[in-house]
Amino acid sequence: MEKDYIKIDEKDWKAIRVEIWLSPIIIISPILFSGYLIYDWYTRGFLLNENYRYIGELFLAILILLPNLFFDFKFIKSLIEYNKVKNRLTSFKKQVKGR
Repeated sequence: MEKDYIKIDEKDWKAIRVEIWLSPIIIISPILFSGYLIYDWYTRGFLLNENYRYIGELFLAILILLPNLFFDFKFIKSLIEYNKVKNRLTSFKKQVKGR
């Protein structure tokens, strides 16, 4: 199924290439930060039975983690779709050059 709404120009290649290179940082850093906040809440708040002091850290960690995971799945799905379109385009260019 060909998707006509995906148009790729040479300018877009550079922007998408930078986005692909930065995607591990975009995905991993909020997960690590919220993981640190959850760990800090667990060690300082839950284990020491001072939940009321560290409940804000837990709330902030959940507030960062859940939307980030939701949008990361969509972001990764779009990168996979981009790779499919790119592979079709490069194979088409090879076929045209071979004729």
